[in-house]
Amino acid sequence: MWGHFVNLLGTVWARVLSALGTTTLSIILFSLAAPVIAFVGTMAYLWRSEGGFLVHVKRSAIPTLIGLLVPLGLIALVFTWNAVRNVYDDHTNIVARWQSALKDKSDLKSKLEQEDDRIRQLESRSFPTTSNTGGSRSTEPKRIWTRYYDLQQATVNGKRGAVILVEGLTNHSISPVDVVLTCNSDVALLGEGGLGLGTAAYLNSDYVTLDGRSIHIKIGSPAWTAETPLGVPVFRQPSDLGLVCHFKTKDGIVSSDD
Repeated sequence: MWGHFVNLLGTVWARVLSALGTTTLSIILFSLAAPVIAFVGTMAYLWRSEGGFLVHVKRSAIPTLIGLLVPLGLIALVFTWNAVRNVYDDHTNIVARWQSALKDKSDLKSKLEQEDDRIRQLESRSFPTTSNTGGSRSTEPKRIWTRYYDLQQATVNGKRGAVILVEGLTNHSISPVDVVLTCNSDVALLGEGGLGLGTAAYLNSDYVTLDGRSIHIKIGSPAWTAETPLGVPVFRQPSDLGLVCHFKTKDGIVSSDD
């Protein structure tokens, strides 16, 4: 508490000097020391004059004291005014920072709610699947779609960039999964992808980075179906604009952008 008070006095005194356009030494010399020195010098000169030293002390003490107190009073007024201004400015800054923190908290909460809504939509999304009627297989060709979702900003190996979820959708059941994800710019695999959002573990999974732009993905189970899309979280730098990725299966099927 005492330390904060001393800091306040120091800050206010600096504002006083700035307002007066002077320094502490100047105030001490010309407002305090000068009247005292003048009084002492005058008394030394009149030491042997008519009336004696004490008589002159009595006559000069009050005028000298007035000359000393007037500058001190003015300095006290300036000090008090700057103390009030300093406290008010500190209060204003604290209120502004508090309001900024509340706004940042509200914005973050809104973004988190939006991400929660997006995840719920992804979890509940369903896509058309093939069906068997009377023992005959559907003639609908096997297709794969690619979608992208910006998840968050991140720093990897000292580089600032974005985490993108590259999602593969299919209208057939694919098992085991053996695909290569290839992008048009360098990407890095973050953690593990998987089949179906919210799944904690994937059996017999294997992710191998072939080069800076390709990732080989092998998953023994579960199957890649319309209900369980294949999601791969990757990292890319902001300079890599227009990220385009494609899945290619072992039998040569290449995904198209949705």
